[in-house]
Amino acid sequence: MRIFLIFFLGMHSCLELSSAATSGVILPSIESKGQLIDMMVQVKTEHNTNTVKGFVGQLREMLDKLVNSQNKHKEVHGKMMKECLEEGKFRKAEIKAGKTAKNRAVSHLAKCKVSLKNALTELPPLQSTHRSYKRELARAQKIRDIEREKYIKRRQEFREAIDFLGQFIAFVNQKLKGYHAASLVSLSEKLLKHSNKLNILSEAAPVLVSIAMEATANKDKYAFTPNERLKQRLVGLLAELFAKIKKDNESNEVDERKAAQVFASYKKRLLRVINTLAINIKRVKKQIVDMKRCIDVEGGIIATASAKIHRNSKLLHQAINMCGSFNKEFIEATLNRLNEIKTMNEILKIVAKRFKQLPKDLIAYLEDVKDGWKKYVNSTAFKKFIEYERKKYLMNKRGALLAKLNADKAKNPLAAHIKGAHGIY
Repeated sequence: MRIFLIFFLGMHSCLELSSAATSGVILPSIESKGQLIDMMVQVKTEHNTNTVKGFVGQLREMLDKLVNSQNKHKEVHGKMMKECLEEGKFRKAEIKAGKTAKNRAVSHLAKCKVSLKNALTELPPLQSTHRSYKRELARAQKIRDIEREKYIKRRQEFREAIDFLGQFIAFVNQKLKGYHAASLVSLSEKLLKHSNKLNILSEAAPVLVSIAMEATANKDKYAFTPNERLKQRLVGLLAELFAKIKKDNESNEVDERKAAQVFASYKKRLLRVINTLAINIKRVKKQIVDMKRCIDVEGGIIATASAKIHRNSKLLHQAINMCGSFNKEFIEATLNRLNEIKTMNEILKIVAKRFKQLPKDLIAYLEDVKDGWKKYVNSTAFKKFIEYERKKYLMNKRGALLAKLNADKAKNPLAAHIKGAHGIY
């Protein structure tokens, strides 16, 4: 919006100046210079019929137009330069903001790329270690499940053996104290079976031997007659075997509890490591996603900031060129008008010499205008416009070209004024 305002003012001013140039309202035109030259010729011509009143009237009219043109031009130029300075300040601020945003984004982008690289490097080892610990947990769980199955099986075997021995002892107490023969065939076979399962054949052997030694010589080798001595011996041996199996059963329970505790502790440690690894994997994956998003966002910021810098630099350059041209036009017009005033002063001197008299108010008016013009040209405000033009030339690398110009005040009053007594600038 700002640059459009300047373009509008520039366009409006240029149109106004161009339309007014032909009538001498703002810019010293070729026509006004021609009039001054023609008047100079007429004044110097002895036989010219024009009166002093005619010359004075013509000079007064031209001087009034010149003063009005300068005042109007100064007013338009002041408004234009104010907008130019504001526009320059605004565009420079926009460029600075764009560069700041771009530099910040470039810094962030570099950090995001480093972070992404580190995350991509860190993720595979974490995943590999996580898989290894999960495999170890599965292996340990499988072994524990097998051990648990073995425990359950042995527990069942111990219980069956304990129940059987209780029945065996009851049978011996009941059958071997009476008066009828008793057969121990099935009981001996079951005892042998349980002993084999529990791997206690050596402990069960004394019972089996006692039974075999006391057996009667008949078809049934394990048929017994009531025998108190045998009963006592079998009951004692079975009680020892019962105690042995019961103790082994208790040891089996203790071993299972210890194994369960060891596994639970080991499993807890594994799960703690696995959970920590899973958290780290999740964190690293999130880091990868965030850093990729960061790269996209910062890349977009860099592109936007670069476009902003380019756009505002272009607009600033256009504004500087346009404002510089307008400022140069004003300086040249002001200096040209000052030269015209000097020409008018020369004409007045010739008129005074020829006609011996001039209106005092015209002389005073011309002196006031001339003095006012000189003061303005040497004023701080006008020098600021000169400095603005100088900086504009320097920015466009035109200073070197200007330095080579011939400081001819008639042909190039601006170059002559800028060059001065101490050389260019």
